[in-house]
Amino acid sequence: MRKYIKSALLFLTGGLALFGLFSLLVPLDYLDSYQEYRENKIDRDLVNISTALKMYYLDNGIYPTSEQGLQALVAKPSFDPIPNRFRSGGYLPDVPKGLDGGGYNYVLVSENGDFQPLLFTENTEDSVFKGIWVKMPNK
Repeated sequence: MRKYIKSALLFLTGGLALFGLFSLLVPLDYLDSYQEYRENKIDRDLVNISTALKMYYLDNGIYPTSEQGLQALVAKPSFDPIPNRFRSGGYLPDVPKGLDGGGYNYVLVSENGDFQPLLFTENTEDSVFKGIWVKMPNK
C-alpha cells in the first residue's frame, strides 16, 4: 500500500512541476502579444489620423495649423484659418489617446512654401517613438 502512495505522490509532484513550468511560459507569450498590441494600436491610430488629415485637406485645400492641432479634425476650428467646407460630424469622432494616456502630436512643417504635416507619438513608459509624414498621393 505504501508503494502505491509513494508512486501517486511522485506522480502528483511531477505533474505539479510540469504545470509550474508551463505556467511560466504563458506570461512570456502574453507579454509578446501585449507589446504587439501596443505597436499595432499606435500604427492604427497614426493611419486613422493621417486619413482624416488627408480628407480635411481634400475638402478645404489646407491642413489644420499646428495651433489648431488634431482637435480641428473633431470640431470646426474657431480661429483662422477657418475651413470653408468642414464636414458635419468632423473627420474623427475624437482624438485618439496614446498608450500612456497622452495624445498624439501634430506639427505642420513648412518647407519651401509647401506645408507637410508630421504626426508622432512619444511613449515615455517604454521609450517608443513612432511618427509618419502625411503625404498626399499627388505630392
